[in-house]
Amino acid sequence: MKEFGDSDSLGKAFSPWVRGNEYRGERGLNHRLVNAVDADSVLAEVTEVLARSHWRSASLLLSPLNSATALHRIAKHMDQASMSKSERLAFARRKEMVELQNAAIKALSKSSVQGISNIAWALSKIGGSAIYFGEMDIVATAASDCVEEFKPQNLANTAGAFASMQHLSSPLFSSMSQQASLVAADFRPQELVQFLWAFACMNHPLDAFFDSLDSLVQKESFMNTSLFKNLSQQQLASIAWSCTVLAQLERPWFAHLWTTLADHADSWVIDVDDRQVKGARHLSQLYQTNLSLQLEYPNLDLSIGSELEQVLSEAWQKEKVNSKCSSIHHKEVDRLLVGTGRDWVCEYTGAEYSVDLALVESKIALEIDGPTHFARNTGTVYFPPYFSCS
Repeated sequence: MKEFGDSDSLGKAFSPWVRGNEYRGERGLNHRLVNAVDADSVLAEVTEVLARSHWRSASLLLSPLNSATALHRIAKHMDQASMSKSERLAFARRKEMVELQNAAIKALSKSSVQGISNIAWALSKIGGSAIYFGEMDIVATAASDCVEEFKPQNLANTAGAFASMQHLSSPLFSSMSQQASLVAADFRPQELVQFLWAFACMNHPLDAFFDSLDSLVQKESFMNTSLFKNLSQQQLASIAWSCTVLAQLERPWFAHLWTTLADHADSWVIDVDDRQVKGARHLSQLYQTNLSLQLEYPNLDLSIGSELEQVLSEAWQKEKVNSKCSSIHHKEVDRLLVGTGRDWVCEYTGAEYSVDLALVESKIALEIDGPTHFARNTGTVYFPPYFSCS
């Protein structure tokens, strides 16, 4: 299975805008970029080409394919080298890197759908929301113009990039939702996980896609070779959490997912006596989904099994203790409420869920939305699709 950002076309398909010597130059450069040993080597190859006068006189400083390949490989090398955020930002601010980024954006309108999704993914990995602002608006426009050509990998990469950067583009996400509904049967496990996660993070409606997934569940061929059977425990938990955020737990598709997860609940437990569970980092997601089923959808009668349910509850209690930390925004509201003379409880944990602030005797709960709840480019709050913004 390919990781996100991988391209089936890198080093194989070449741009129609180059001819003759330029075509050979593009092909040779792409080969060197793909085989470069690290991010510095990729950048050095591109810098040498950009410095040549005959490339400078061209309508584009760098071909669409070469620019997409260069950014993609730099991002991949950064991941492989486990570069820190500060190291990535320092690299992104280098003069040579800025020239590459500008060349890639200039060539974006002529890029293939694979190139566009690779550039979006690469920008999210290299500098992310700390640097790229206007660039993502340009990427959104280019992607919207050809979204009907997007395959699941392109959809997952592009949606994931925008979500990780908290960059809101409602028209693009609406178009991607529609396109995803047309190619739902082609999604591979990791693509499905990433795509659903991205829409959940942006709280963008995905009804058309879920309609297609429901249709797939009703097909016998899907039931016999269910996509869920190929999902890891972490992937199952991530998808369940995404469905919870998007308010899609009443779907036949989700019921099939939850049943599959419950059928394999025993495999999550390593040692029943010690209550040790595989994929512990995703237990909180699974707990939240199970809690939502109990409190909001008891009519569905979907159970995960008492043993795993107990394990999740115990893990959640430990998580609440370990992650008990108030944000700056939370503390500011808390200080204001103290002056009211009411007995507000900060970080209330007396229920099955956590509440930022609670007035227990009046049964009033407050949740404080920090920066992660707002789009960084528009300041728009990420309201769940089933909430009213009026």
